[in-house]
Amino acid sequence: AKEFFTTDTDQDTILVVQCDPVGSSQRRIYHTKHILETEQRVFRENPANRGKPKKFIILLVHLDRINIQYSVDFDENWGYVTIDNIKTTSLPPIQQLLQGEKLDMVKKVDFKSTLSRDFLVCFSRLQYPKPRDFATVSKKVADVLRLIET
Repeated sequence: AKEFFTTDTDQDTILVVQCDPVGSSQRRIYHTKHILETEQRVFRENPANRGKPKKFIILLVHLDRINIQYSVDFDENWGYVTIDNIKTTSLPPIQQLLQGEKLDMVKKVDFKSTLSRDFLVCFSRLQYPKPRDFATVSKKVADVLRLIET
């Protein structure tokens, strides 16, 4: 992290740190977050860095959709984004998605075709806290499919 924040660049840069809660403890992930925040604060508070390109951090936490035993509890200085089922999508390249504001990223994704293609798979993996009957689930599926088409 120190090298990322002390290396001069001529454009904005992003440091992506991937975390696996299965392979490391939540305590280590929070410690990593703390180190990143400290280095970023030192960079931002240094008057010599004013006007220089910005340096962003993405802390990518890989969560198992079914056995989520991890709590993401960062402060308001962090933005949260949940990405699900990106294995077979036709999303734009990640470099293109990461340029601009969050709203710009959302506008670059064709949600209608992505939802149409992946909705049923995602819906089939939902785990309900209470049993649901076929008629209720069928109605929900029909409602969502109708909304996707409009």
